[in-house]
Amino acid sequence: MNRKLLKIGSVATGIFAADYFLLDNSLKRNLRTLSYGALITADYKLNFTIGNAEKIGSLHKRTAERISYVCRENGGLYIKFGQQIASLNHVLPEEYAEIFYKFFDEAPSADFERVIKIFKNDFGVHPDELFDEFSVHPIASASIAQVHSAKIKGTTTKVAIKIQKPEIKNQMFWDFQMYKFVTFCFEKLFDLPLCWSFDYIQRHFQSELDFINEGKNSEICAQHFSKVKNLRENCYVPKIYWDRSSSRVLTQEWIDGVKLNKTLLEKNSFSSKTVMEVVVDIFSNQIFRSGFVHCDPHQGNILIRPHPLQKNKPQIVLIDHGLYVSCSPEFVQNYALFWKSLFTQDSQTLEEIVKNWGMSDIQMFATMTLQKPWKKDVAIHIPQKPDLREIYEMQVEAKQRIQKFLTNTNLIPKELIFIGRNLNIVRSLNKHLNSPVNRINLMATCAVKSLGPDWSVWERNTMRDLSFKRYDYNKDFINSFIMFFKSRLNYLKFQTTLLVSAIGFRFSKTLQMLQYYILNTQSGGFEEHLDKQMKEASKKIGFEIRDPFDG
Repeated sequence: MNRKLLKIGSVATGIFAADYFLLDNSLKRNLRTLSYGALITADYKLNFTIGNAEKIGSLHKRTAERISYVCRENGGLYIKFGQQIASLNHVLPEEYAEIFYKFFDEAPSADFERVIKIFKNDFGVHPDELFDEFSVHPIASASIAQVHSAKIKGTTTKVAIKIQKPEIKNQMFWDFQMYKFVTFCFEKLFDLPLCWSFDYIQRHFQSELDFINEGKNSEICAQHFSKVKNLRENCYVPKIYWDRSSSRVLTQEWIDGVKLNKTLLEKNSFSSKTVMEVVVDIFSNQIFRSGFVHCDPHQGNILIRPHPLQKNKPQIVLIDHGLYVSCSPEFVQNYALFWKSLFTQDSQTLEEIVKNWGMSDIQMFATMTLQKPWKKDVAIHIPQKPDLREIYEMQVEAKQRIQKFLTNTNLIPKELIFIGRNLNIVRSLNKHLNSPVNRINLMATCAVKSLGPDWSVWERNTMRDLSFKRYDYNKDFINSFIMFFKSRLNYLKFQTTLLVSAIGFRFSKTLQMLQYYILNTQSGGFEEHLDKQMKEASKKIGFEIRDPFDG
């Protein structure tokens, strides 16, 4: 018996040692994931019932806490997975959103000895041979990398050095397998189609681990900025030092700037309105024109500095270009057309686009796109506060609605996954700064401009011809007159919609100002008003909309 125990102990010790020294605790992390996954599945199967409606909130909360614990203990890409769960706030109960938005905080860093090892493996030298004043402690740390400051050897050129955490690549394969497992569990748990996007998400997350790719993304972004006058003047992307970069080390130009934070902007006398106008312009141009879209534009990845050439004016510096999505020209055109059709109330075009994209619910997709309540021909009314039983029933209905919404996941443009992430973060930034700009109007205007100056864009009410060729007005004078009148009428409808929205925005800003001077309180302004409408409207179909800056 003692001999058997000794053998078992020896085997266990060997497995533990191999896992610790060779696999960076992948086995331990996976066992933690599997055990908690089994516990969570059993809990939901036993307790998510109509007879247990009053305790559903507690069930969601303890499940979210368990998943959060696993992600934090496992670290690495699990931090990314926690952030991905946070981005599912339109689907998951509010208890999940409250816990998982904390995953946007900073992550633990690797010790300096491991940083030295990476430099020796990638460059064959100690960091001190390439840099002076290399900071031992990182100035920032995220899920897959940390940043150190230094100066290029023998110069006064200061740089920011992004260094990949050494355990990430070893853990990556198993982390993604566990992520796939967790996604599968959520799909079965909530009876929702979620796994269809796994391969696409995995591919983009993996691309973040290649810093050469990130450097190339930043240069493509800079090239796009150079082609647009407003962006060329008001935006900047840090230079890459390729001779001191590798797939795990990215050396970039140092930027003295502040994060896009309300307090920091006020402290540095930067205009929130000017800053947000440029921020919305950046991502609107990426979405509706270049199709090369930064998918992680949170406040830590946007720096503000005094404009080098224009005094008293801010310049936006965009950093961390690891996560991008490349949209096809057809998608960019159709997505711009979708935005235009929302404002001209062209229901037929909206229906055709949504149907061609494998979805069936225009209202849901339009609401998710605008991030404000939208309903065909009918205003959305604020509902009565539901009781606990109604909340359970609405969550069940939400599953059924999403199942119907995603009629054919093979047709859904997967770009929408990361485009939606971009839209939500930009909306949150605007709200964080007390809504200095009318985000929706600015984006709609950019969408329409991207369709081109041809009046035939405004003549069409369907997608039967997306080539936007000019009509031969000489063949049929009557038809030409009708099309001429129709195009101008549709354009007028679009401009009128923008005007009404602008008036509402100005009214909201006036109330916001009066509230501040009379009651000495501040609000999120227009975005906060839209958020309240969204939250009330979303409850009708069992969703809970949360904001990254809400606690």
